[in-house]
Amino acid sequence: MILLQISHIVRILLSAYLAVLTVRMILDWVAFLTHWQPGRVLYPLVNAVYTLTTPPIRWIGKIIPPLRLGAVALDMGFMVLYLLISLLIGFLP
Repeated sequence: MILLQISHIVRILLSAYLAVLTVRMILDWVAFLTHWQPGRVLYPLVNAVYTLTTPPIRWIGKIIPPLRLGAVALDMGFMVLYLLISLLIGFLP
């Protein structure tokens, strides 16, 4: 019984982190496509998103090198982290 409750809490936390990763992905796209800079109101939220997501992405980036596609290097850290968290959520009861 207690194990199921712990599993449920872990699932909620992982789902929330997956949502934060999704927000980071959207922020990266918006900033890249429009050269958008957050205003004073949104800056703390954007800063929190990057503070929560950057360390694990960098850690994975040290283990898995960027994928070279001609003159472009695709950072695999974000995609691997997103996939791992999605798999963990799927395996939890």
